[in-house]
Amino acid sequence: MDRCNVAAAVIGAIFFGVSLSAYGAEDYTQWAHACNITLNSSATGANVATQQLGFPVLVRLTSTTPAFSFAQTQAGGQDIRFSKADGTHIPYQIERFDQTNQVAEIWVKADVNGNDNSQYISMYWGNGTAVDSSNGAAVFNNGFVGAWHLNETGNINANGYADATGATPLTGVGMVAGDDTIAVIGKGQNFGSANVSNILAGVTGKYLAAAAGPSETGKSITAMIWTQLTGAASQQYIFNQGSAGGNRWDLGVNPTNPFPFEFDVIDHTSGNFATDVAGMDANWHLWAVTYDTLTPANPALAGAVAEGPVGTFIDQTVPANNVTANDMTLIRAVPAVNDAYYFGNATTFRALGIHLGTTGTGVWTITWEYWNGGAWTALGGVLDGTKNTAGGNTGSLTLSGSVSFTQPPNWATTTVDGIAAFWIRARLSAFTSVTTLPIGTQAVCGPTVTIWKDGNLASTSALWTRPTRSGEIDIATRTDHTLLFKGIVDEPSIAVGVRSADWIKLCYQSQKPGASWQSFAPKGPAAPIISVQPVSQTK
Repeated sequence: MDRCNVAAAVIGAIFFGVSLSAYGAEDYTQWAHACNITLNSSATGANVATQQLGFPVLVRLTSTTPAFSFAQTQAGGQDIRFSKADGTHIPYQIERFDQTNQVAEIWVKADVNGNDNSQYISMYWGNGTAVDSSNGAAVFNNGFVGAWHLNETGNINANGYADATGATPLTGVGMVAGDDTIAVIGKGQNFGSANVSNILAGVTGKYLAAAAGPSETGKSITAMIWTQLTGAASQQYIFNQGSAGGNRWDLGVNPTNPFPFEFDVIDHTSGNFATDVAGMDANWHLWAVTYDTLTPANPALAGAVAEGPVGTFIDQTVPANNVTANDMTLIRAVPAVNDAYYFGNATTFRALGIHLGTTGTGVWTITWEYWNGGAWTALGGVLDGTKNTAGGNTGSLTLSGSVSFTQPPNWATTTVDGIAAFWIRARLSAFTSVTTLPIGTQAVCGPTVTIWKDGNLASTSALWTRPTRSGEIDIATRTDHTLLFKGIVDEPSIAVGVRSADWIKLCYQSQKPGASWQSFAPKGPAAPIISVQPVSQTK
């Protein structure tokens, strides 16, 4: 057997200790060629620590892929197959297989161990009678409710853009042949650097839409998309679900603040709540947003207590939970070092949202701390969105915003002013001066929105709403089909549930141009040859 040799199939199977029988009636000893693809998740590869089950592994093939030749396959890759190390068939989907130009992108559903540099899957080809078994719905079924490769020629055909899950195809508006373009993974869709909508003038612009998407009511979600901004950074929308006159979530660009990538939750009962991070630009970026609507179960604070001077407590639980403006005394009129404000919940949480009725100005330092069972200890991984450093300010609690942190493994309940809870506190650890005291209106500890940029945590925020979300799905526009995206997008997806940090990191590390976590070798004892994954190309 060619593994890559066609001799001694049965002997080869015994020698390598694996079963080559496969899916249904298929017997991989009838395939002329095979190779192993090592998936290196260790620090020298993708660098993820935990196992990811049912992960859609992207396999890129080119004319320089070691141990593989397009000349040995059927023209459309109909004979391509994949298996676990023991020979068990695993599902795959061919996104593109271009034998003439010798490029292919194939998604394979595999279990990826964390911190493992020797795990592998096997790929088979070279069977002239094999029929195509590419199946996107079998690959993108691990929580996915929508996954769009966007590799179609630009079109306005009804349902002209396939959903790999089979659930929600999209229809193009204003799209034409040539709008499909080389992107991060095969082809994406280019909506143009001057994409505009002017309904009164009869100009609709370019976007993709489906009238009805999956219901997300009572569910958390993870949305992901690759973007490249090619036009001016005006206000524009990239990806959303909901209704124009009702509730929705949006991913977009908001140049009116210093953090141009934005995730909005629109609740037409309670208002518009947004969280932003820097970095939307002309480079390719993978954006991932987790919207956790389920934890904590009750985002209202179990307690809010002001302390100052030390040992003197004022219960502000009611003011912190209502919407009455300017009723939370976050810093007292004559501040002193070690004054503190406590925020508690019945369960642990990972973000705190604070809405100020009066923004503060002055020079002070806040240290965010938690109770570890024996002492107050500084929180780790703090991202403080309440800090405004403009105009000589140095302290937290000078802007409305969110404070997120790494949940401590030894976080313990304690009692503050007679209220037992999981507490964090904002302790005044240094103080110089105050011009305007910050006064709060409301605080919550969920639901939480986390934004990841290129596999790295960028922001975690607590929002004030959990709106029911269902209805239209849009790419490159919002639900009223205005404020269109000016750029290229690739691989948008929606999954139910909150994907883990390592899942999101592995998505970026395995999909990015130049990824080098895979190596290809003949199915035998030969040492693997590392294959650097190229930028998607036409040749």
